[in-house]
Amino acid sequence: MKWVFAMLALVFALVFAVLPGCQGPVGLPGEDGKDGKDNTGTPGLILQYYTVVYDANGGEGEMENSSFAIGLLVMLRANAFTKEGFVFTGWSTSVEGPPEYADRDMVEDLSTTPDDTVTLYAVWGHPNSYTVSYNANGGTGYMPPAVFNLGQAYTLAANTFSRTGYTFDGWANLEIGPAKYSDKETVHNLSQSGGITVYLYAQWKANTYTVSFDANGGEGAMADTVF
Repeated sequence: MKWVFAMLALVFALVFAVLPGCQGPVGLPGEDGKDGKDNTGTPGLILQYYTVVYDANGGEGEMENSSFAIGLLVMLRANAFTKEGFVFTGWSTSVEGPPEYADRDMVEDLSTTPDDTVTLYAVWGHPNSYTVSYNANGGTGYMPPAVFNLGQAYTLAANTFSRTGYTFDGWANLEIGPAKYSDKETVHNLSQSGGITVYLYAQWKANTYTVSFDANGGEGAMADTVF
């Protein structure tokens, strides 16, 4: 039997050696901007990449670029820039734009053009400001982060995420819940200090439906079933 297994191993090695584009399955993107490169061996899958450049936008410091694969959900690097008298509130695709992505935000396809370069500019806010980042938590869609000031009341953005088979059930501070804030709730001081990113995770309630049974001329009874 040993020679049989040896022959099978040789055949598989030859097949992978001659087939073009054979490589491992796509690895999940790592935390902190690691690139999610193909590293485990799915045959025939060739990834294409784009580059994300982080710009201090008047701040100081250095950050390494990220190389992300098109079609993968990946994490932006943690901000390492500083600016005296200001706090970091997120990333924008324009120099003077509002935050479009929060610190270490999960993003997908900032570009769908292979070898393209996307520049993200640091957005700087008042020292008493903090960022609120909305996370789909298993759903789909995009919601931009919001910048709030300490000591002031704000209304949370209306949820625009969706998830097939589920209904939105509020926001939580943890992925697993429970829901702490309702849709469009008025909140006050979600953070106790400026320069912090507060993550709100969508909570989902599974949809249910009822099946009723009809004897259709027959006799007897059957209880409804809820799915």
